[in-house]
Amino acid sequence: MGTALTLCCAGVTGGAHPDATGPNPSATSPVAQPGVTAEWPPAWLDASSTESWPEAEEETLRLVNQERARSGCDPVQVDERLAQAAREHSRHMAGQGKVTHVGSQGRSFTQRAKAAGYDRPSGEVTAAGYDTAAETVRTWVESSGHRKVLLNCDSVDTGVGVVTAEDGVYWTQVFGLGS
Repeated sequence: MGTALTLCCAGVTGGAHPDATGPNPSATSPVAQPGVTAEWPPAWLDASSTESWPEAEEETLRLVNQERARSGCDPVQVDERLAQAAREHSRHMAGQGKVTHVGSQGRSFTQRAKAAGYDRPSGEVTAAGYDTAAETVRTWVESSGHRKVLLNCDSVDTGVGVVTAEDGVYWTQVFGLGS
């Protein structure tokens, strides 16, 4: 794994936080051109190229709830619909090799959560390049934009998706206001 560490956050009020590091500008991505057929299905759909990491998901939830308690917020509870959306997005990022809030078919975290059956998503944080939940959560907490998403006391539900791939670990946590 390279040394580049990337994270991103989005809330219902906007896109990525300006302090967040975006995708590698030198990375290339396939562009549709006349007469050229893009690979289908895309690599990110191949679940065999990534593996979910449930222990890291559980540890992420524990650490985030610990931070929420320090700030006077109630703990968030796992909602499997949000967890499904988070895992699918982590797989998508792993397939693309970059951290983004734009998912498959150009969908936002709100659209992905609603497609999974969850109607009131409140925010999303993503990261890559961190090997542990502790590193990832610490970095989210140290970033004001991510911290705002994590510590939104109105959020009651969450889903965590941690996926390992050849180039590293991809992290997504989606929050919701209750269904």
